[in-house]
Amino acid sequence: MTMPETTQSDLVARLRTTRLLSQRNQMELQCEAAAEIERLRKAADRLQKIESQTDGGGLDKWPTETFVGQLRMQARDNLDPEYSHFMTATANRMESLRAHCGVIDRLHVPRTLDQWSDDDGDVLWHLMPICQPPWVGTPQDTEWPFAEEDEARLWWTRLPDCNEIHKRWKEGS
Repeated sequence: MTMPETTQSDLVARLRTTRLLSQRNQMELQCEAAAEIERLRKAADRLQKIESQTDGGGLDKWPTETFVGQLRMQARDNLDPEYSHFMTATANRMESLRAHCGVIDRLHVPRTLDQWSDDDGDVLWHLMPICQPPWVGTPQDTEWPFAEEDEARLWWTRLPDCNEIHKRWKEGS
């Protein structure tokens, strides 16, 4: 992506057509134009860097925090209010999705028997490799179906949050 070349004199000429400038205003306007050109050059350099990372496959390797930061920076640096609003909304949605993914990830992380504690309560117990449905409960249950020789292959995962499932079901009804 290339930025159109804008010169100081172009900016000054455009501004002159909208109002008459005194000698002092012209100097101030030239300073403003120089600052604007510098800002545009930096934005073009930043876009070129992002573009090269995208073309080189780097963008898909960014952590979510970096991606959200880029979206927020684009929202701040852009003068178009609709684009800024869109980038901010996209960043907010990405953060929300990231939070939900964290919950999903915690549900699917298998843990060993040694990692279980009373605070974990009832969980899903799996014999690896998984060949049968999991057993729900705790190692302290009287119906504990696993023998001591199973412990090396025994893993557990958290149960889904039924309150969250019910809430989502009600929202969809």
